[in-house]
Amino acid sequence: DVPTGETPSEITIDAQHHFAYLSMGQGIAIYAIDAGSGALTKVGADVPTGEGPSQLVIDPSRQLAYVSVRTTETLLAYAIDAQSGTL
Repeated sequence: DVPTGETPSEITIDAQHHFAYLSMGQGIAIYAIDAGSGALTKVGADVPTGEGPSQLVIDPSRQLAYVSVRTTETLLAYAIDAQSGTL
């Protein structure tokens, strides 16, 4: 079990299965995925989005992540660091 924090909403895994991105509460949590065991390890601090992030999509090139935020009716775009998975 991995504690997620406040109101987890959606999880997305990048195409290479290196990182998992979890929208929750007021941000996005990032986890590295161990290739052998599948274990998750938290990467850095949560990325703030404002209240209510929901849908989270990673483009196939792994360069951008898109997040919709219900409460503000906005779509956010984040550049992804290919090495660390951070936004």
